[in-house]
Amino acid sequence: MYQKDHLNIGPENIQFFMALVFIPWSVKPIFGYIVDKMMRVVGYTRLIIVPSSFLRIVLLVILTHYKVGAFAFYTIVFVNSLCLLVENIVLEYILVKSSKKENENLKKSTSNHLPIYFGFRATGSLIGSITGGRVIHHYSIQTAFAIASIFPIFPILASLFRSEEHTSELQSHSFI
Repeated sequence: MYQKDHLNIGPENIQFFMALVFIPWSVKPIFGYIVDKMMRVVGYTRLIIVPSSFLRIVLLVILTHYKVGAFAFYTIVFVNSLCLLVENIVLEYILVKSSKKENENLKKSTSNHLPIYFGFRATGSLIGSITGGRVIHHYSIQTAFAIASIFPIFPILASLFRSEEHTSELQSHSFI
């Protein structure tokens, strides 16, 4: 709606540009490998999640307060998508690591926390799709961007309150 009404882009171009924006998600295993290597260097997941989430807040605030052109809009959407991808991979990393630790501590355990995560993610996507359309219908697009800019606060808070051990070069294992 925003792209058509405010940026005057036709449906065929919207589809093309949105496909380009989400290409990184189709090569997620490559990004998983890169993030795993990043984890070996930085050692703490919060050092990846906090800057990524903060960048998403900044990008959404820009969309809230400034009318940007099509190139800037798609650049913002692309960077936002990359940040979400990195956060997604880091969360999967945390869950795989916690499942592995639980399985090591409890010999007969076969814990796998990823299905719970995927369930919450699917539920969140469904709720977001339903409520997002309602928000855009009843409020301005800037209000929708402002509301969306609140959500990255949750990963920041969760990562700041979560205790974690430093992941050293010897402790880190590739999960890909």
